[in-house]
Amino acid sequence: MEQFTDVRIEDDQTENSRPAPVVAYKIGLNKNYLPTTVLFLLISIFLFITWVCCASVTKPTAEGFYLDKKSADIRSAFLFFSAIDFLISIIIFLGILLNIVNFKFFSKLPWILIICIIDIFFIIPLFILSILSAVAESDLRKISIEEQKYINYGALAAASFFGFLTTLLCIADCVLEIIHIFRYGWRSKIPGI
Repeated sequence: MEQFTDVRIEDDQTENSRPAPVVAYKIGLNKNYLPTTVLFLLISIFLFITWVCCASVTKPTAEGFYLDKKSADIRSAFLFFSAIDFLISIIIFLGILLNIVNFKFFSKLPWILIICIIDIFFIIPLFILSILSAVAESDLRKISIEEQKYINYGALAAASFFGFLTTLLCIADCVLEIIHIFRYGWRSKIPGI
């Protein structure tokens, strides 16, 4: 009769010495993190609409644009912040959608925390500029009749509306990210493909 003995692992072949599995990073459609992806798509669209509304406040004249200094400053600030926020939100949207944030170099970054911080930096200037543009729209309505042909009424009001809407979307995304941080920790990764 044969006796069976336990098969043992040699000392040089321990569990820790096995090679790690190779993870293939690929660009593809990431469907695993849709709430943030959809929210950043909507934020990008509304920021673009806000930028277009701000750009169309005044019609060009031979001397330049007709606006009082306060309205021109608010328009310029809103144009600047909406354009910068638009570019950042497009980069984040494409990074998450195409699974670029899970590449080896980018996967070491705490993306959930970064997105939450970016949302907070979107919320503050957009909210303030939305209020200021609503006030500037009411000031534009007091312009004399001769100079009204140079102003597109309602453009700053539309920019203010879409600025508030974008602020609400950023707050919703920030809340989702904070919930994710409390569940999985601030160093958790964005689910990939």
